Order: sequence, then C-alpha cells, then structure tokens
Amino acid sequence: MNRKALLILAVLFAANTGALLAGEPEEALVEKKIVIALHTDDFAIEETDLSHLAVGDAETIVTESGKTVDLLRTEDGI
Repeated sequence: MNRKALLILAVLFAANTGALLAGEPEEALVEKKIVIALHTDDFAIEETDLSHLAVGDAETIVTESGKTVDLLRTEDGI
C-alpha cells in the first residue's frame, strides 16, 4: 500500500474510535429485559415482562384474587 492509502485508513480508524469513545458505554446500548414474578401470602403474579416501561412509568396489575399492585420503573429497576 502506498502512504496515501495508509494515511486515509489511519484517519478513518481514528475518527471511528473517537466516535465510539464519545458515545455511551457499550453496556448502556444493550436493552435489558425486565421480568418480574411475585409470590406472597396474599397474592401471586406470574412472570410479567415490564421491559416496555420507561424510567418513571408505572403499571397497575390486578391479581386474580382482586388485589391491586402498582409497579414503578426506576433507574435501578422495578
């Protein structure tokens, strides 16, 4: 390869690396699945996917026994 081609490749590599480092960490780009299952003396909730909730969103679930359970999504989870 000639020097011009190597220089172009080096510039492209540096620009791509800079863009990756400036962005979010790789683990933040992976969407996490949030699934809960609750079993208490008073009620039971089978596995429920809550991945669609954004931080600050809530969902109300009424159990088969008629109990109302409010679930709030926080930065740490549910």
